[in-house]
Amino acid sequence: MDEHEKDTKNSEAEKGKAEETEKEEGEEPGLRQVLLPSDVHSISQFFILVLGNSAWQHLGLVPNPKTQKIEKDLEQAKIAIDIISFLFEKIRGKLGKEEESEIRNLLANLQVNFVQQSRKEEGKEEQVSEK
Repeated sequence: MDEHEKDTKNSEAEKGKAEETEKEEGEEPGLRQVLLPSDVHSISQFFILVLGNSAWQHLGLVPNPKTQKIEKDLEQAKIAIDIISFLFEKIRGKLGKEEESEIRNLLANLQVNFVQQSRKEEGKEEQVSEK
């Protein structure tokens, strides 16, 4: 048996154990493996995706998946965007070109939309104060 076959068998055995544990704990099989990346760079990328989704929701551009309602909170959106920027700076040189480009585009789109949403809010405040 070569090393690849051993790794595959070990991986399958570990996956089976994880699925049994998840079933005992009432979780869906494979959920733990999706939520627990193995290295810091993968964890950082995972957090960037989660924070990106949160930022879109707090910008009021995507409904909250639990409530299906638009919940706009620009302060929360700004915090999420700032954390994405921080994480990206920490892992930038350790990503592939495609991954780096995707995160850079996500960050740029979030920042542009944050400015647009902030200006809309400022316009609403000016209209209210004029009345």
